[in-house]
Amino acid sequence: MQTIVGAAVRGSHLRRFAHASLRSAFRVAERVKDAVETSPRVRRFFYEFRNRHAFSDLWQHDRMLADRLRVDTYSRAIARHVKEGDVVVDLGTGTGILALLAAKNRPRKVYAIDHSNLIAGARRVAEANGITGIEFHKVHSRNFNPPEKVDVILHEQLGEAVFDEDMVENVADLRARVLKPGGRVLPGVIEMFVEPVEMLENHRIPFLWEQTIEGIRFDALRELAGDARRGYRRRFVNPLQWDHLLCHPQPVVRVDLATAKPSDLPNRIARSRIVQHAGQLDGFVVFFRASFDDEICLDDSTTNTSWSIPMLRVESQRYEAGDRIAFELRSNNLANVDTWEWSCRGVGKNSERASLAGYA
Repeated sequence: MQTIVGAAVRGSHLRRFAHASLRSAFRVAERVKDAVETSPRVRRFFYEFRNRHAFSDLWQHDRMLADRLRVDTYSRAIARHVKEGDVVVDLGTGTGILALLAAKNRPRKVYAIDHSNLIAGARRVAEANGITGIEFHKVHSRNFNPPEKVDVILHEQLGEAVFDEDMVENVADLRARVLKPGGRVLPGVIEMFVEPVEMLENHRIPFLWEQTIEGIRFDALRELAGDARRGYRRRFVNPLQWDHLLCHPQPVVRVDLATAKPSDLPNRIARSRIVQHAGQLDGFVVFFRASFDDEICLDDSTTNTSWSIPMLRVESQRYEAGDRIAFELRSNNLANVDTWEWSCRGVGKNSERASLAGYA
């Protein structure tokens, strides 16, 4: 009996120790998270580490090369804007696809730069295809210092949350140091959209407290919302999964990379929109339009692409044409989606409705 009691006591001590250790680990994780969110230097370190390894993943490049909308749009823009005799830098070359397409236009030189190990593979692709005139450099763009100014900066720094690949920071730094006066950044104008959406029925995932199964309601679990993991209120979708947008799309942020700097990105976005297309509001989808000129642009909301589209979840509400939806997005750094917080309020013809505030 004493042996059993002793084992039970030891087991109780071990459980308390495990719980205390787990709480300590969570506190450390929260401090690390806070440091990443508030310290630019720490955030940059983690971003570059994640970015370097993520874009060494061949699956990412399988998807990007197979994305015909992406590749064909860049191909048309490069054919139009890269001229014979130009000096070009391809920022974040990856497999080298943009540099290889640019080389077809007989520029004087193309600098292909990337800080991932895939740069060696891009060089082999050029050699295997007999494409010359490209210099490959394994280096982060901030440390790239060519011996001459360039005519064109090519980039595909578009993140799933638009600016979360540090596009503005990377392009602004490179532009200030290496681009000739009158040179071009391709694509040059980036627009961010945050649009209310109704999902197709078989792709709709309400919060668990909104659901009723066989007459059993789960609204008693709404109080758990405050304990949900980071990222719970954000999911990824593609345009083939949504039924329609409730409003005519309007950009909430517009950035001209010919002049933009990181401080141009807003910390607060607030919009009030009139519903044009009645439907159920399931969330707000975040997508981009990247323009090379007045005719050529890339829009990831038109079809399924290599970009997954973030949907900022809110409690579902039905809206009729003419109703108004007010939306607010707050962040201490728009390029860091983990700092996003959002809320919305709808005003109908006979009532006012508020949705649970969310965070990334």
